[in-house]
Amino acid sequence: MRYRPSHAVRLRQFNKTQRYERLLRSLGLVLVVTALVIGGGWVFIFTEESSDLFAWLFNRPIPFEQPVDKRTASFKKDEGGFRELELALSRALINLQVSSDQVKETQSRRHQSDGKWRAVQRTIRVADAYSLIQCNLEINRAVSQIGGKVIRATERRRSHELLMDITYDGYVAYHLTIIRDPSIIRKTGGLAIIINQAGKSRRDILDQFLELKRPMTFGFVPWESGAIKMAAETVRKNQEVIVNLPMEPKSYPRISPGKKAILIDQDAQTNRRIVREALSILSVAMGVSNYMGDKIRETPEIMNLVLDEVKKHNKYYIDGFDGSQRPGDRAVHLQGLQSAVSWGALDDHQNQERIAIRLDQASFAALEQSAVIVTANAHANLLAVLSHKMKQLELRGIEFVHVSDIVINKE
Repeated sequence: MRYRPSHAVRLRQFNKTQRYERLLRSLGLVLVVTALVIGGGWVFIFTEESSDLFAWLFNRPIPFEQPVDKRTASFKKDEGGFRELELALSRALINLQVSSDQVKETQSRRHQSDGKWRAVQRTIRVADAYSLIQCNLEINRAVSQIGGKVIRATERRRSHELLMDITYDGYVAYHLTIIRDPSIIRKTGGLAIIINQAGKSRRDILDQFLELKRPMTFGFVPWESGAIKMAAETVRKNQEVIVNLPMEPKSYPRISPGKKAILIDQDAQTNRRIVREALSILSVAMGVSNYMGDKIRETPEIMNLVLDEVKKHNKYYIDGFDGSQRPGDRAVHLQGLQSAVSWGALDDHQNQERIAIRLDQASFAALEQSAVIVTANAHANLLAVLSHKMKQLELRGIEFVHVSDIVINKE
């Protein structure tokens, strides 16, 4: 007789089989989904089309990505304009003797989601020697030169703060708060400018230099035509005159300092006579500077001869060469006469931008060293730079002086 399971046993076996089948189906589904995820992710990495398909499979919206290069023409224009405005503002702050530690930025510039720029907010402390009116005028001048505009300049009476809003190309770029701080000491420095070869310039150029109405010192070669008359007129305009004394350069005889000059192969008596004659012709001169003369300068015996005559005539001597001590420097020191060495030349390149940079550098040196002497030749480019920058340098703390003011104070 064959065994036949009871109904209860068959029911338990059936349920057990169903559980195994459900488990297998679940496992299979997991494997399929995993394969789809891995395969779809792989394709998503390498192709844009499959990334769209992958997003569709999961019923998600396809993300819209902005262009990689957001720097549109408008964006670049705004950035370039802001850089110009920042440079202009920096130049104004330099003239107000504002250093980086006197500026506190409370809000930076940022491109916002609406396409507009968030304005920069800064608090700026200036020396108490500067009035808020001076600050306003200098910042206004600087930003207006590059197309910016100050739309608000309001003084708070109680706190004595100046609030300024600056716009560029229609949007507000800066909110500035200017505060006068009595603890900040304003530096000052003397700057003496020697205009050499003034007699060689056009007469109208010399007249325009004299019209600048700031103390300057003008050098003339005594034997040039009209030198006596021009020197006398320069003195009448309350300016200082010195003798440009021609001396032998290293390039001699290829380059000659002129018919009457201090030369190495010339006897001592002739060299002394040339110095005396030069000082006699330009009797209004307060001092002497070497014209050319780098070879004489490195020949102590001749240099001492020249300086001895300068001292006998109670004049000061200006060495037109900058740099470390050389034989000429030691000769000046040994003579014990009033003398100084120039900081350098403003016009090694007769380019207005380079002259302006050298003038800025000389002004910073004057603020650090209390006074410096610079040299330049009389020409139109130098005149244009001085006409433009002298007032700004005075605001910066520079006082234009004659060479004698520096030499006498040095002693």
